[in-house]
Formats: sequence, structure tokens, C-alpha cells
Amino acid sequence: MSSNAEPAGPITSAERILYIDILRGMALFGILAANMRGFNAPLDLYGNIRPLFHGRADLIAQGFIDIFIQGKFVTLFSFLFGLGFAVQMTRAVARGAKFMSFYPRRLAALALFGLIHGILIWWGDILLTYAVAGALLLFFRNRG
Repeated sequence: MSSNAEPAGPITSAERILYIDILRGMALFGILAANMRGFNAPLDLYGNIRPLFHGRADLIAQGFIDIFIQGKFVTLFSFLFGLGFAVQMTRAVARGAKFMSFYPRRLAALALFGLIHGILIWWGDILLTYAVAGALLLFFRNRG
């Protein structure tokens, strides 16, 4: 590492990868759609909406969400988290910045937001899980 390495920091708009941003937005929309029943109904009904929604159209719509949205977009968002890890690590190495000087702090902030969100706002928070997964990824960052 050279002594004139660029410090790690936010990227410019020119450095953003448009298609990753688009996919991330689509994944977040899908996760929102998949979790709407969790926002709209008591927790006891999250896995079984029949007591709340009796109509055939409601059940078909929920089946569509379960089959085509829930598993797909959560998986896509998880993949994009791992891809973001790889992109950040690659860019830090290319700039000569120390990846381990900033990424653990980012994970700690993510874990803190996850805890606050999970405890105070909504039980279905995923941010803490991503922070733990990101911490585990650090052990494998130099693997081939």
C-alpha cells in the first residue's frame, strides 16, 4: 500500500453502477410488497391471512406474492448485499485504501440500525442479519 492512498469514502455519482441501483430498487419494492400483510395485520395473521381476507381474489393475490415475489426479491436483495461487499472491497484495494478500516464500522452502523428498527419499529427487520452476514464475509474476503 502506498502512503498516498485515497481515503475510503462515498463514491461519486459517476462511479455508481446504474443497473445495480435499479435492481436494488426493484428488490426493495418486492420486499415491501411481500411484507405488506405484516404491516396491515396482526402478527398472528402473518402466516395465515384467511381470517382477515376471505375472498378468492385476496387469496390469489397473496399466493402470487408468496410464489413470485417473496422468495425472489429477498434472494435478489441478499445477492446484491454480497455483490456490494465485493464491489466495495475491490474499489478500496484499487484505490489503495484499507478495506478493514471502514467496512467493520459500516457493519456496526448497519447492526445498530437493525437493532433499533427491529426493536422499536418492526419485528421483521433484516438489517441485523445482513450485518452479521457481512461480518462473516470478512473472514472469507481473501479466499480465491
